[in-house]
Formats: sequence, C-alpha cells, structure tokens
Amino acid sequence: MAAVVAASAGLLRAVPSGSEHLTLVFLGDRERPVEEVVAALAPLGERRRFAMRLGGARVFAGRGRPRLVSLDVAWGGEEVSALAEEVRSLLTPLFPDLDDYRLKPPHVTLMRFRRSARRRDGRRVEEELVRHSLASWTASETVATVDLIRSELTSSGARYSTVGEIGLCDEKGK
Repeated sequence: MAAVVAASAGLLRAVPSGSEHLTLVFLGDRERPVEEVVAALAPLGERRRFAMRLGGARVFAGRGRPRLVSLDVAWGGEEVSALAEEVRSLLTPLFPDLDDYRLKPPHVTLMRFRRSARRRDGRRVEEELVRHSLASWTASETVATVDLIRSELTSSGARYSTVGEIGLCDEKGK
C-alpha cells in the first residue's frame, strides 16, 4: 500500500495501521450517550460469529470524484448485509432518520483521497493497484464483534477509536 500512496503524489492517505474496519452503518455526529447506543445494540450478542473474505482493492468514487480505496466483501456479504440491516433496525428508535438511510455496500477503507483529487487521479491509482497486485489481493476474516467506532477527522487524517463493543457468540452460543 505504501507504494500506491507514494505514487499518488500526495493525493492519497492510508488509514492508520490497525484501525481498518468494516463499516456497517455510519452515524456521523450524534447527541446520544455512547452507553445508550451500545445498550440498543446489545441484542447483537445473540448473533453467531461468521467468516468473510475481503478481496480486490478498488477505488470508490462519489459525485464523480475518487473518495477512497477499499476492499469489498467478496464472500460472506449476505451475512454482513444482514448484520448491517439489524444494526440499522436496532438503532432506528434512537435515530429515526436511519429508517431512510441507504446501506452502503460493505467494504473496508484502506486509503482516503484528498478533496482535490479528480477522476483521472482515481484512474491512475487503479492502475497502481493492478501494478502492485492489490486489485487481486484477498484476506479471510472472522466477524466476532460489532464495534462502535468514533471517527475524528484531523488535518493529519482520520483518527479512529473504539468506544463500545458487542461480542458475537460462538457456535456454542457463548
């Protein structure tokens, strides 16, 4: 990934190592106490852990401009989507606007583009992903927890911190 960031001429920034995560529902800035949100998500603890496979780094664009480089869920997407729908359903009583929230395709963000990036920059990064074999890279993961993560955008990039966690149960229901 460092080679792709270096080739981007300053237009890409990698997410901090160890802070990669699968976004299910993005809440943005909300006025509810974290404890209330975690309590609303407690029924997720009855869900079983499941396996998924991430694959193929790609450029994700929005409004005609590249926004991020992400890994899509190549296998296990149905389980991830069902989990995201349950998260949205459990949080809708706290945040009624989530009823109209359009769930995004599940993905893990690896890098973010600066706002000044243009479509041609995204195409150049896609070429770099292929050149460095990241477009065909895969990894298997087990989804064992649902974390409530606070994202703070700073001038040096996004900072992520886990502020709540709900563990999923194993095959024995524990």
